[in-house]
Amino acid sequence: SERVRLRGKDVIASLVTDLNDMADTVGRLVHEVRDQQSQMQDVMNSLDDGLVVLDADSRIIACNRSFGRRIGKLPETILGARCQDTCDELLPCRASGTDCPAASCRSTGQVQRVVFRSERADGQPGAVEEIYASPVRDGQGRVIRVVEIWRDITERVREEESLAEFERLV
Repeated sequence: SERVRLRGKDVIASLVTDLNDMADTVGRLVHEVRDQQSQMQDVMNSLDDGLVVLDADSRIIACNRSFGRRIGKLPETILGARCQDTCDELLPCRASGTDCPAASCRSTGQVQRVVFRSERADGQPGAVEEIYASPVRDGQGRVIRVVEIWRDITERVREEESLAEFERLV
């Protein structure tokens, strides 16, 4: 934000002018990046489904408010944390990576789908979540990130269970 004021027509004055022009350009670029980042976060937060982006070490590099609500934490408080440390009590997958959709996605390079039913504090069945883990690849085709989409399918599962019970009774 600071600019050098130097008048004259020598080499130093020319360099100062160039430096000030570069600072103006960098300032505009930083402003554009912040605007784009804000727009992307707004788009992510507009989703009803939970969305989380994980790096190669399963660290959360981005998530939306819906994901935060699902795990009971503010998105800002979990950025940089490992998924297993943040969601351990919620997910069937633990630090070992067993049945972890992100770990499977990274190792196979394929979209993974997992459905699980959480338990409420009173031991009763909780929400039924469907998680899709999709790979993000670099220029060489290596999986560098995983995007997970979490969808609450509790109502759909209840309806299917009711229909199955009705058909069984018939």
